[in-house]
Amino acid sequence: MDTREAISSLLELRENETILQYFYERHINTQEEKEREKALQILFSSKDAYTKTGNDPAVQSRYLFADDTMPKGQRLGLFLHPRFLPDTLHAHDYFEMKYSLQGDSTIQVGRQVFMLKERSLCILAPDIPHKSLVFDTQTLLINIAIRNDTIKESFPRIFETPNFMSDFFQMHSYGNTPPMLVFPDKQSYFQDLILCAYIAEEDREKHPFAMYLCETYIEQVLLNLLLQEEPKELSSMIPQNESKILFEILTYMQKNLATVSLSELADKYHFSKAYLSRYLKKSTGKSFQELLSNYRLSEASRLLLSTDWNVDDIMSAIGYAGRTNFYKIFEARYGKTPSDYRHFAYAVDTSGA
Repeated sequence: MDTREAISSLLELRENETILQYFYERHINTQEEKEREKALQILFSSKDAYTKTGNDPAVQSRYLFADDTMPKGQRLGLFLHPRFLPDTLHAHDYFEMKYSLQGDSTIQVGRQVFMLKERSLCILAPDIPHKSLVFDTQTLLINIAIRNDTIKESFPRIFETPNFMSDFFQMHSYGNTPPMLVFPDKQSYFQDLILCAYIAEEDREKHPFAMYLCETYIEQVLLNLLLQEEPKELSSMIPQNESKILFEILTYMQKNLATVSLSELADKYHFSKAYLSRYLKKSTGKSFQELLSNYRLSEASRLLLSTDWNVDDIMSAIGYAGRTNFYKIFEARYGKTPSDYRHFAYAVDTSGA
């Protein structure tokens, strides 16, 4: 199997992802009720369909069951996490593995937020509230759902001798294990195995033995993890209050796009510039300038589509001074000039898309 070819095909946005991306770029940071109602009409055919996704602001957390996620009798299932999906906290009665096939994914477990770096893997216990957020076209997160009640049948060799993995799978209900195990930066071998498992899952309808192959590949991943160092627990990965500070910093940046600087943030949160720069890069995978540029471009997109402001006013609102530079950066991200981007969106709206 050509790994690059497989990843390249997975990067193509599906139809639902294209719609979600359009919604995300058009309504980012908008909380008004009218916009939520409009989003509901764009994305879903009915209120019931909208509520079932768990995206209703009134729904604090939802609970999923293996029988709703996988066909009866199927012990595990793989799927690509939808990009641009405004996920909400949820829990389920099965184990879940998450593998960041490409790019970094934002994971929230309870109140703690961390970045699952590229080629890193985590295993989440049942009944743990969590959500995953992927908001760019180049990130691929594979979710692997494993039934709690059939896990010994799926991976019998994991349980032949006592080990941290078998303890995690068997003892989670007694509260004696961490909510999640994290294995950072696994080699490309894991990438190949999980891709093979994903392809086998996709082929399940045509070939009766595809799911056995899928289970075999995932068991190989687990066995290889046992041969390596023990995982990091979630609590040891995130210092006390770190996720709260990161959230405050990123929120402050988004609210002060026109004026914010690294020096200002460092002074406000009592860091040195050098430390803050390293901290942002380590926590998000992006530098201060990359984060700021992403936030500014997202806000420019929103203003172009939701207001009649001219480009100069939008540039001023988000902190860009040079028109040439702004046009170059905007076109590199969206493939169109600001004016063409606005006209294209209006054309889509009036055509009834």
